Amino acid sequence: MALKESDFTKMSWDEFGKRMDDLYEKVKDYLIKNNLKLSAIVPILREGGFPGIYFSFKFNTIKVIPIQFKYFLKKGVDPFEQTPTQITELPKLHYELPEEPVILLVDVLPGGGKTARAAGRAFRKKFPKCKLVYASMFKDCSFKKPDFFEAVIEGVLTDETGKLSPEEQKKLGVEKTLWLLPWQRFKEEAAALEGEEYQYDF
Repeated sequence: MALKESDFTKMSWDEFGKRMDDLYEKVKDYLIKNNLKLSAIVPILREGGFPGIYFSFKFNTIKVIPIQFKYFLKKGVDPFEQTPTQITELPKLHYELPEEPVILLVDVLPGGGKTARAAGRAFRKKFPKCKLVYASMFKDCSFKKPDFFEAVIEGVLTDETGKLSPEEQKKLGVEKTLWLLPWQRFKEEAAALEGEEYQYDF
């Protein structure tokens, strides 16, 4: 059954800000408790752009290193079973990072986590001794922390992949709302969830 715009709840910028404030406090607490000092922030584009820039101001840094992935969906194949393509390389840095940098990877909704893992591997290829902390406003219940991540910190749990029973969702406190974030377009998000390729202007 095709998704309708009424199936989504539009998140306001105020609500987005409150959730990001909560996530920031979780990340800050983790860093303090584990005696870690951030070296750079890596927004996973496109969705990670907004929270990535937010974190750069909250942590008072200009060291923002974007990386971009895209799912080129195949018709008739579950979107959660497909593999993201890296479409930008890590940029050349005109500043030094420590030998063992602490990197904050930032996203919004990692689904099953394939993009998060790919971004982490790409960064480890360039900085083999880096410590990766991953933060996302939402986290699907199917997402398992990769061994090479120090931590995965989420705002709330979701079940977009539909892996849980209603009883399991209730037990874990899963958020069931299908959100449309302030910058998102209904047609693009519906296409992603339905496994359809969305047409961009350029």
